Amino acid sequence: MVKRVLVVFLLGLLGLVGARGAIASDGVCVGLGGGAVVELKRMSLRAVKSVRHIVVLNIVGTTEAETYRLTLDGRRIKVMRATSDSASCVFIYANQVEQIHVYLSEGDDSYDGRAMAIEQHVWAGSGDDEVMGGRGADRLFGGVGNDELRGFAGRDKLVGGTGNDVLIGGGDKDVLEGRDGDDILAGGTGYDILNGGSGRNQLFQGDIVTSAKEQGAQY
Repeated sequence: MVKRVLVVFLLGLLGLVGARGAIASDGVCVGLGGGAVVELKRMSLRAVKSVRHIVVLNIVGTTEAETYRLTLDGRRIKVMRATSDSASCVFIYANQVEQIHVYLSEGDDSYDGRAMAIEQHVWAGSGDDEVMGGRGADRLFGGVGNDELRGFAGRDKLVGGTGNDVLIGGGDKDVLEGRDGDDILAGGTGYDILNGGSGRNQLFQGDIVTSAKEQGAQY
C-alpha cells in the first residue's frame, strides 16, 4: 500500500531526513521571504507488509506574528505568508496529497486552509491564534493561548487547549473539546459532540453536551 502525505511545518520546527524534492517557483511567487525557509522532502517508512511514502513540505517561519493562507492554483498549492510589513508566496506541486500537517509556534498567528479539500491537521502552539480548516475531515488543536478554531465543512475535531478559546464546527458531524479555560463551543448544523472541559463554558448547537460548568444554550 502506498500513501502520500503532505506535511507542513511552520515557524521554527526541524525538517525530516530525506531526499530533497522539487519546489515549483514559476510565476510571481519565488519564496516566502523574511527569513522563512521552504523545503520539500521525501522519505519512506517500511512497516509490516506495507511501504509508506511521505512527501514533506517544510516551512520554517520567523519569530514574527505571521499569517499563512493556502489556496489552489490548478494542480498546485499556493502558500502565502504575510507579516505586518511584508507579503510573499510560493507554489508547491501536490498531486495525490492526502493530508496537510501544520505546526505553528510562538506569536499570534493565523492559518487559513478554507480552500483545501485535503484533510488538515493543525497545531497552533503558543499565542492567541486563529485557525480555519477547510472541506476535509480536519483536526485543529489550539495549544496555549486564547485561540479561535473553525472547522467549516467535513467531520472535524477541534480541541481548544489552555486558554479561553472559541471553537466553531460546521455543517457536518463534529467533535469539539474546550479543555482548560472559559470556552465558547458552537457545533453547527450536524450531529455534534461538545465537551467544554474545565472552566465556565458556553455551549451551543450540541447534540451530546458535557462540561464541568456549563452556560448558554444546548440544543
